[in-house]
Amino acid sequence: MKRVFMTGSTGGVGKIVAKELAERGVEVVGFARREQETEGVIEFRKGSTVDYDLLKKSMSDCDTVLHLAAYHMPYDAREQEVFEVNVGGTFNVFKACVELGIKRVTVASSPNAIGYNFATKGFNLEGIPVGNNTALYTTDIYSYSKECIESIGAYFYRRYDVNSTFLRLGLDFKTQVEDWVKLDNVRSDLTYLRKTVDEILSLGEREAIEEIRHIENAIDLKRREAMTCGVPFKNGTEYVYDKFTDEQRIWNYYVHNFLMYLDSRDLADGTIAAMEAEYQGNHNIFIADHKNLLGIETAKFASLLYPGAKIDYTKLIGYDAVVDYRETKALIGWCAKHSVSDFYNELYL
Repeated sequence: MKRVFMTGSTGGVGKIVAKELAERGVEVVGFARREQETEGVIEFRKGSTVDYDLLKKSMSDCDTVLHLAAYHMPYDAREQEVFEVNVGGTFNVFKACVELGIKRVTVASSPNAIGYNFATKGFNLEGIPVGNNTALYTTDIYSYSKECIESIGAYFYRRYDVNSTFLRLGLDFKTQVEDWVKLDNVRSDLTYLRKTVDEILSLGEREAIEEIRHIENAIDLKRREAMTCGVPFKNGTEYVYDKFTDEQRIWNYYVHNFLMYLDSRDLADGTIAAMEAEYQGNHNIFIADHKNLLGIETAKFASLLYPGAKIDYTKLIGYDAVVDYRETKALIGWCAKHSVSDFYNELYL
């Protein structure tokens, strides 16, 4: 890997990864719709991934592709535009790789490919931990676009032997954990969530199940109202959370994002590990902390917080993450080095 073509180089992930690549001696060619100086990018080429001819020409002198360009929320644009950019743009990237002889693509997907966070219809997860083979049930355009792009990777491997990893990135990824845990909003959110879960766990089994059902049903109702009202061009997260109470916002954001965290240093390191690893095929992997956010043994709350899911307790040891970090480690040899678990005492005692 000597010269990387990075779409979406001016975005949050792009800025973090470009800087780290440059520090490791890799040349980064940036590509985005709006020009912006980005540390680590030696050359910038302006364009959109939906313009196939320009895209192909722009990436012709690179040997590796990191595809990050996408809308990031359900209401960033009209549904058809989100689909055109996220899905059509990804197809174009892979097709250009075929014609240029590039055999490796790394793509920013999302935990939302599962469909659980922005869902307009509530559903039970198939299993815990959540991994590559977890069944998808997407009912919003952003999550559906991520489902589609992961299937594009599978198609191009079957037909053209283009290898790819799709990275389902944890939250919040722009911070370093030692700073993140000191933020007032983070501390208050996590303190509330931990207290709520502790209280539910202290109830009898029937009462605990009823309390979870009450929380989830109320969130489903508000989320459905927000996500199906037909108002375009408003950031999806903000719009949904306008409908929620503070308590619902906290529960939805953390529980429905699988109690994940990702340090910015691990974002860069994990992404580059995926770009450099020796593997064959198409794979969807989580790049996230290997421990849960709550500081509670995962086996104690998994069946309660994620009702209906089949729990594999052999993969939930101690404070293990709700997502399957072992799949990631097996494929690319990577595990997060900066964990919220190092700050449990600071957060919860």
